[in-house]
Amino acid sequence: MFLDGPGAKARDGVRLIFAKEKVNEDALEPSPDVVDVDAQPGSPGFRLNVR
Repeated sequence: MFLDGPGAKARDGVRLIFAKEKVNEDALEPSPDVVDVDAQPGSPGFRLNVR
């Protein structure tokens, strides 16, 4: 998790989740693969195609 400064809180941080890896040991499925991501034209965000 990346935090911006010593007073930053977890809710303000950025958490990296790696493709095809479980977020934690209790997760039923791994996170989606990067090939399942569609860039949205004109937007800095993206949409996951979850199967």
